[in-house]
Amino acid sequence: MKKILMTLAAVLCCALAMTEFTSCIKSDEEVRNELVGTWKDENDAYTDILTLGEDEQFSFRSHLQSYNGSGFYKFESGYRQSVWGTGINDYRSEKVRMLFLHFSGRETETLEIKKINSNKLELVDRYGNVFRFQK
Repeated sequence: MKKILMTLAAVLCCALAMTEFTSCIKSDEEVRNELVGTWKDENDAYTDILTLGEDEQFSFRSHLQSYNGSGFYKFESGYRQSVWGTGINDYRSEKVRMLFLHFSGRETETLEIKKINSNKLELVDRYGNVFRFQK
């Protein structure tokens, strides 16, 4: 009887922990809705302005010349595997959210969404440049 109660307690504890961790992740629809708007990254040296419309059109005025322009954007989420240990099975999947900026007449820029909420957006490009925007 004691083993059954201990097993039941362990299962309930795991279920509670799983519920807590999965409830903190925003749905893709919530992220899509939060992306729409005008975002600014301002400091003493420059001001970057990224505008994302509901019609998936964007404009970007940046201190980095390669990001100046407009076009259409796409949001996608997926999973990336990373190694966390030294064993054969030491891999974990982490959810990543990507913003693809398809510039008119140029190549597409890919930005990883590191943080997003209703008034803050942090993006990282493939070169490690970090953009910290606020609405």
